[in-house]
Amino acid sequence: MALTFGAPILLPLAVSTTLGFTSPIFAVVLSALLLHEKVGRWRWSAVLLGFAGIAIIAGPGGTDIDPLGAAVGIAAAFMVALISIQIRDLSRTEDSIAIVVYFALFSAPVLFIVSLFFPWPTDWTDYALLLLVGGFGTAAQLFLTNSLRYGTVSSVIVMDYAMLIWATLYGWLVFDNLPSVMLWFGAPLVIAAGAIIVWREHRLSKTRNEFGEL
Repeated sequence: MALTFGAPILLPLAVSTTLGFTSPIFAVVLSALLLHEKVGRWRWSAVLLGFAGIAIIAGPGGTDIDPLGAAVGIAAAFMVALISIQIRDLSRTEDSIAIVVYFALFSAPVLFIVSLFFPWPTDWTDYALLLLVGGFGTAAQLFLTNSLRYGTVSSVIVMDYAMLIWATLYGWLVFDNLPSVMLWFGAPLVIAAGAIIVWREHRLSKTRNEFGEL
């Protein structure tokens, strides 16, 4: 949670969103390491392509991206991939609502302790915005948990690519912030990597189903 919230604070909205797109890439690596899934050349090629995109976006090639922010954004994507694998495993035995409730129960005390080191908002509009964030965040968590029940980790996470459109628009309209030129060179590589992963997952799933029917 800290990494996910920290990335858009330290980085332009479109950049932090793009770095978040690397979750499917990390999901492939973690699936091979933790779940011992067989990963073929297509998905390993996608991993290399995605990391090349990260290098372009976060590298020192004349961009104005904060190195700490880039590290936080990449770490956040890694943790999302790791937690998605854990949620998928939990979904085999636990209800989606139970997973979300226990996530909140365990997270709230830790986040409360952290919040003591930062000033609380005093304006009523800040509290209203926090309530909206909590409501929409809970709904998003429920949707994500249910989607991981019915789809593969890589396929579900890659659906987030539509966020780049909204992140660029909101960054421009709300924060008067447009992404750097290097983002437009690196982002297509990251998105292409995710698309390859989704395509390959779909092909493998279709093959497994066909053999299952036989």
